[in-house]
Amino acid sequence: MRTRTIPITAAAALALAGLTVPVAAASGAGRAASPVAGAPADTRPRWPHGADESPRMDAHTSSEFWTPARMKAALGAPLPETELDPPHGEGAARVTGVPSSQRLTPGGDRNGYAKVRRPYGKLPHTRATGRLFFVDTHGKLRSCTASVVRSRDESLIATAAQCVYGTPEEHHEGADRRDPHGHGWHHHLLFVPGYDGDGEREPYSRWGAVRAWKPSAYTGHEGGDANSPYDLALVRVENVYTDQTLQDRVGAYTVLRNQGGAFKVNMIGYPAVHEDHGYQGKDQLWCLGRTRPSRPYEPRRHDVRFGGLTTHNCQSADGDNGGPWMVRAPGSGLVGVTSTGRSHHGDNGSTTATAMGIDSYGAVVRAADPHGVYDQLSISADVAEGTIEQGESTTATLTVAMRGLSGAAGVPVTVWLPRGFRLVPDPESDCEGSRGEVTCMIDAIYPGQTVELNLRIAAGDAAPGSHRFRVAVERTHLNPEPRATTASFRIRVLR
Repeated sequence: MRTRTIPITAAAALALAGLTVPVAAASGAGRAASPVAGAPADTRPRWPHGADESPRMDAHTSSEFWTPARMKAALGAPLPETELDPPHGEGAARVTGVPSSQRLTPGGDRNGYAKVRRPYGKLPHTRATGRLFFVDTHGKLRSCTASVVRSRDESLIATAAQCVYGTPEEHHEGADRRDPHGHGWHHHLLFVPGYDGDGEREPYSRWGAVRAWKPSAYTGHEGGDANSPYDLALVRVENVYTDQTLQDRVGAYTVLRNQGGAFKVNMIGYPAVHEDHGYQGKDQLWCLGRTRPSRPYEPRRHDVRFGGLTTHNCQSADGDNGGPWMVRAPGSGLVGVTSTGRSHHGDNGSTTATAMGIDSYGAVVRAADPHGVYDQLSISADVAEGTIEQGESTTATLTVAMRGLSGAAGVPVTVWLPRGFRLVPDPESDCEGSRGEVTCMIDAIYPGQTVELNLRIAAGDAAPGSHRFRVAVERTHLNPEPRATTASFRIRVLR
């Protein structure tokens, strides 16, 4: 198989903080479950069945609430699973770090992080990343990290669900996980893109939240649903001083939908740890990491395809929650947000992100941006020689296109070969199977891109006559044109 990517709208890989670091191509994420014969791979979420919406928030009130003094006093939201040893006060997480041999970030500290070069507005992804301030359900001043994502609304930010929702004090274990009265939602949410505590603190102004969404399955229990496949939220914000949209002002990340996988990523965050002079929330920090797929410690249900990414090259701290994980190549898509930092009783810390998956991002984006078009994959097929003799081969070209506002990684393409036909092996292919049902994987596809898969198909002992081949690309509930995910072509075999 030969794969060719034809960029219609180019998505260039970005170097963080002005550093030149070798990049590697992203490998395919976890493969989708085998489809029913003759049907496209179906990744519509089985559970949860949608999103929970916060009560409407007042952006003006939140903007006035966050004075410079309150911003300075805000501690990073506790990162689930980070050890507190010894406790030096509320929020004082001792980060155990990573071995020097595993640190990939040039100039990185013992946790793998280095300061982003100022001013943060120089690069699109640092400009679109900021600090998210809020008052939690217990009335404490907190902060997380968030980033602007492409949307038709042009005013959406992505962060961790723990940064918008938590368990209220009066909520008892065993109570229904849904919160119809909105008591679990944090309030006074304020996003400051490119926040700089040592320079111009608000270079792109301040943006108050008007609504937040989380997957219905996110409960806020168990330390914030640590390592949860649903720890992701979208927040709509507005600026009370201008009619300009947030996306117009600072740009936005393109979401690269995935179910977890092996990538090379840049992670960005604003750690704000009590009594840690290196992590005071003033600086935007970054870390270079390689990820692997991860699964929850205690999966609640077996019918949810968990989307997680874990790296042992970076150990996050309080306040990094919700920070973006940007895949370095190909393109620069957002593949996840920081969910939990885990230490292992020694210099072997790790960080896990919730992937921008169909069970997380896919559960909330339609509610947050109902008029946006996302994940619009389509496929067409053609064959070089439609008539061949037994024993000969021909090349089938499958063209996969992505339209809409998001991209996808680890996209399965399925081909059903009639009896007597086989796929000619190709050392450069990423295909499983050679007869019957064959599944090939596209590493990544961005909005406006077209990817061609060239498959060599041989007619061994195929019976003479016309044979119909069916092909399908992954189908999700976000695709407004599901019929476009299937196609067919014919090959006539001569005796």
